[in-house]
Amino acid sequence: ILTTDTRPKEAKVVRDASIKTPAALRSILGRETGIPPRDIAFRYSVWGKPSIEARGQPSADFSVSHTKGLSAVALARDTSVGVDLEPYRPCPDRIRIAADVFGLDVAQQLLALDRKRQDAVFLGLWTAGEAFVKARGLGFAGMNGTKVPVRLSDKRSDLVVLRDEFSTDWSLTRLELGDDFVGHVVVGARAGRTLRHNPVELRVAAGVGSR
Repeated sequence: ILTTDTRPKEAKVVRDASIKTPAALRSILGRETGIPPRDIAFRYSVWGKPSIEARGQPSADFSVSHTKGLSAVALARDTSVGVDLEPYRPCPDRIRIAADVFGLDVAQQLLALDRKRQDAVFLGLWTAGEAFVKARGLGFAGMNGTKVPVRLSDKRSDLVVLRDEFSTDWSLTRLELGDDFVGHVVVGARAGRTLRHNPVELRVAAGVGSR
């Protein structure tokens, strides 16, 4: 699970492999926010992004990702949040997808890397991009053909960063998930507000579950 506490603009990260049902999700969110699970209701944007509504409580954004037995929830107050996880695996169409989704310059960065590193780096780009579009509440479909604004920090680097024009209002953090998974969380300011960059911190770690 990836969550934030009640202090504005602070993101805290929790991992959990047990998010199977809405009831389990309510239990987890209740534990992290202090809101009784029975009081938590979900509302969804037109693109399907969930947020929390609870009687007498400020609303909170959250994002969920599941893959191969690992689940993550990113929870934030006073800001937007998105998370994505993927298992490391071969990605034979990585260069074409990178060009289509992130832009030709990013595909060229990826192509310049040693071939053995390209799958892992591509999945880093993908999870960063997916986390960004989730935080915006759009999904890839809602980008309407606009390139997702992530890239590698330089031609030989594995580090994924946001493009400069987005780095003031959005924060991207890579999650430390061991040797089998890659993931990112994106935190962004709500409209009309300024993002304060605070570190995403691992708060609780749980078993990954069977794969």
